[in-house]
Amino acid sequence: MKAKKFNLFDILIIITAAVIIAGFAFRAEIKSMFFSDEGSYFLVNVQVTFLENGRASTIKEGDDIYDANGKKLGTISSVSSTPSKDIVTIDGLDREVLSTRCKDVAMEINMRGYIADGVYYTKSGIQLLLNDAITLETDTLSFSGRITDVRKVALPESKD
Repeated sequence: MKAKKFNLFDILIIITAAVIIAGFAFRAEIKSMFFSDEGSYFLVNVQVTFLENGRASTIKEGDDIYDANGKKLGTISSVSSTPSKDIVTIDGLDREVLSTRCKDVAMEINMRGYIADGVYYTKSGIQLLLNDAITLETDTLSFSGRITDVRKVALPESKD
């Protein structure tokens, strides 16, 4: 039997496969070649519901916010909280009452990132899509919230 020799077509297939694999392995570096580190500045509104009162009180304006991997995303520029609404049954009727143990927290976060194909991304590559869940951390707390608004601002409001 003869051993098959590589032809030009075989070599092109191997090179194409290697480029695709390298593209997945080094996508962050490739992305940084096309998107400058300067990026854009965003104001991102996040709503956290049913956060225990003690935990809610630890979220303060000026706190740094990190992603689940510990990379800094931005700084909280404003925070407000209201009592959560619970459903309780009184005399067989469901009624909505204000919770004495949980709060809903709304915060606005200054972030730096970039826009690609009309989608907002953090510097670390997290997509910022409306109504998506996002996990965030401060120095003392980890929580999940829902993105309620993302908008680009002309001038940086923080020094990330």
